[in-house]
Amino acid sequence: MGLAYLLNIEFLAAFRIGEILDSRYEILSSHGSGVFSTVVRARDRRAGRGDPEEVAIKIIRNNETM
Repeated sequence: MGLAYLLNIEFLAAFRIGEILDSRYEILSSHGSGVFSTVVRARDRRAGRGDPEEVAIKIIRNNETM
């Protein structure tokens, strides 16, 4: 696991295994969640040679909803 990619969304953890985020990241599993964020394991479908294929993505709540 290398990259941590942050996404601002208005709700917490509304995702499905297999869902594609940003036309790039395929969600493989959930690693955990807290009050303000969720971390998922994903596959970078655009990873080049030498780049990590699996990444951790932290999905955080939109500041306006906190």
